[in-house]
Amino acid sequence: MGSQIDPETVYIGLGSNLGDRIANLRSAINAIKQFGDSIELSAVYETEPFGVDEEQPKYLNMVVVIRTNLLPTVILSKFLGIERTHGRTRNRQNESRTLDIDILMVGSQVLETPELALPHPRMHERAFVMLPLSEIAPQAVHPTLKLTVSEIANQFGHQGVYRVGEIDELAGWRS
Repeated sequence: MGSQIDPETVYIGLGSNLGDRIANLRSAINAIKQFGDSIELSAVYETEPFGVDEEQPKYLNMVVVIRTNLLPTVILSKFLGIERTHGRTRNRQNESRTLDIDILMVGSQVLETPELALPHPRMHERAFVMLPLSEIAPQAVHPTLKLTVSEIANQFGHQGVYRVGEIDELAGWRS
């Protein structure tokens, strides 16, 4: 089997809570652009760390949408490489990170392997994913829940997820 399929829409979650968070997100977007066309960007949202016990800096999160003909496993490999070039380490779950890139959905594909689950198994539980995703793909349908992104996002309210602006507007923004 090759490394390509017919073009699919890939929904990607980005996050950063270490270093220059805006620069980390910008750099990731530029790297992701190499793998697909029709890139769409949500606004950037600031959020409290999720699922951690220790004190951590706040995250900046956003969603990127591309169309690509790469297989999900190839996309994952490329995204892990981008994370590594940004100094991402994986020592324990939910640790602070310079960059986190998650494949949220690839079209309507459902996949369960040791390396990759599609759709992302916890995306629908996370306001910091669903709110930015609903901004740019409100009518996209979660492949297993059969609900639109907008229907899922509306269940959250804002739960500590604050829109800070468009990535291109945040050049000098620091919190």
